[in-house]
Amino acid sequence: MLDFTLGKDVGLGTVSGGVRIAQFDTSTRSELNSDPHYNFPSPLIPNVFGGQKYGEVYDATTQEKRSFHGLGPEITWEANLPVFGTEDDGGFTFDWGLNAAVLFGRQRAEIHRTASEKKCPGFNGFNAITCTAIYNTSTDIKRTKRVVVPDLGGYIGMSARYQNAKISAGYRVDEFFGAMDGGQDTAKKYNRGFYGPYLNVSIGLGG
Repeated sequence: MLDFTLGKDVGLGTVSGGVRIAQFDTSTRSELNSDPHYNFPSPLIPNVFGGQKYGEVYDATTQEKRSFHGLGPEITWEANLPVFGTEDDGGFTFDWGLNAAVLFGRQRAEIHRTASEKKCPGFNGFNAITCTAIYNTSTDIKRTKRVVVPDLGGYIGMSARYQNAKISAGYRVDEFFGAMDGGQDTAKKYNRGFYGPYLNVSIGLGG
């Protein structure tokens, strides 16, 4: 994420406006193998060790790539409340802020799936050399769509200030609503959220 904003102090904090750019990309690769049951000849007991039996083997794979790239207008409000001390002598402030944006962009999903079933004879349930294929299918799904993604976020924390230096720490939240297409055969929107602690160190050049 990148933000380009300009702000103005309005007495109750700083209000800023500008542009937010966001790019999210995910990739997934999964494999499923199943040998659910054996089929014994009849009668069972005389053929447990000498008779022929077979197992049904199922395999499936999926490779998925999903993304959202967008940009749009953003507005933020940041404020702080002195707790003790001053900026010249060193002091602490209680900080908070809110941000909202509307991002216009493109959502993509690319999925490649395979599924197969084999009938494999042998005492172990299967023998790859003599397996008989029952089916082997491949599916490719590609979707792209222009979307509008609302974004809401905020933070709360503390700052230690001394003249032209500031160290801030706290907790930040950003939620992008419906940013990702997480569906399989059909599109399904999912939010993308970012939550966690933050630490900022700022050093200015005084005149």
